[in-house]
Amino acid sequence: MDKNTHITQQLLLVAQLIEKVGDRVFAPFGLTIKTHQMLLLVSSGLDTTTALAERMNLTMAGVTQKTKVLEQKGFLQREANSQDLRIWNFHLTEKGTDAVAGVSNPFSRATELLLSDFSASEKDRIAEQLERISSHLLTINEDELNEFIFQITPQKRTGD
Repeated sequence: MDKNTHITQQLLLVAQLIEKVGDRVFAPFGLTIKTHQMLLLVSSGLDTTTALAERMNLTMAGVTQKTKVLEQKGFLQREANSQDLRIWNFHLTEKGTDAVAGVSNPFSRATELLLSDFSASEKDRIAEQLERISSHLLTINEDELNEFIFQITPQKRTGD
């Protein structure tokens, strides 16, 4: 196995394990990793579908689906933008604010456990490398990615 494949497989494994822990931490609050992230972003001032989609690297439809769920559960409230009625602005409800505050301590404790074997300098290096990886991945646009996947994926012949 080449080095790039090995690194990618390890990153996928780590992501799955962290997601598993995150799901257990966030589930008692009625949240997932993504919905929690969305609430944090709304609380920090990102309050439109477009802004959330860009920051979370989701499609507009994906953001719409998640915001509807959060609204139905009482975490978010939306209102039409006064300057452009096609735009919705999102705000945390009291329940949303309480959920963000409530999950903070259990999430902190979980991250301490996940990274307990690493020294402060190792954590700094891990953070630096992950930031470089995510910065690079964010430079790959959707069209480039689709074209690349098309090129490497075996295509069915017409008439098969």
